[in-house]
Amino acid sequence: MMKIKIIFLCLAVTLSFNLAIADNVKDKPKVALFISYPEAFKNPEGIFQGTSIDITRALEKRMGEELEIQYTSWPRIMEHLGTSRYDFTFLFNVPAFNDRVHFLGKIGCFADIIVPRRGLKINGIKSLEGKTVAFMQKGAFSRTYANSTRFFKVPNSQSENMIRLLVNDRVDAIVIHSGQYHRLVNAEKPRRNYPENWRSKLGEPFVHKLYEVHVALSKKSKYQHLIPKVKQAIIDQRKKGVFDQAQKNWGMSFWPCE
Repeated sequence: MMKIKIIFLCLAVTLSFNLAIADNVKDKPKVALFISYPEAFKNPEGIFQGTSIDITRALEKRMGEELEIQYTSWPRIMEHLGTSRYDFTFLFNVPAFNDRVHFLGKIGCFADIIVPRRGLKINGIKSLEGKTVAFMQKGAFSRTYANSTRFFKVPNSQSENMIRLLVNDRVDAIVIHSGQYHRLVNAEKPRRNYPENWRSKLGEPFVHKLYEVHVALSKKSKYQHLIPKVKQAIIDQRKKGVFDQAQKNWGMSFWPCE
């Protein structure tokens, strides 16, 4: 009988201990960030850093809520978008996602910009007729103008290669992500196979399409109650310029937008 009592006592202690641990391990909202430079990448010490991490921590601080960052790939974010796998992420505010996420507020803007060679005036797609144009082969511009015969196409896989083509007079214009353009143009490190005066060969950028970057919450997330708190945190931190500064710190500035 004494043995039975001891066994039950041990079970009760073990159960109480496990419950105490469970209480201390608080479930946190999951933020999905795709691994890429400079959004989220590992430094030489193996620690993740980048623009998206800084913005996430700024929101976390203002909200007073701990957020769990989960590093993943862009295809995986798209695969699980609108499910309970991830709660928050950062997305372009486009209608295609409206059935899966709530857009909670703008943190900034990027743009697809058309950059011509110096001396060539570009004020729209019509200006590209008969010109040779480089663009990202998997981007929105590529999909939109896949069947167009207005201009000669030079699909590319890297933004740096497109600028190299432009400054070496191999193309008339490029269509490039504004953030990547700022990052490459403002970099202090010399670019390989670029002429010495390459920046002077860049013409005035023209905005082809502007995209608002928003904090998005999955419609199947269990954290719907945090919506008011997140919205206010976005408003407050954007007003203070926290998001803009986070982008500038990594050389990938937002494009101006209201």
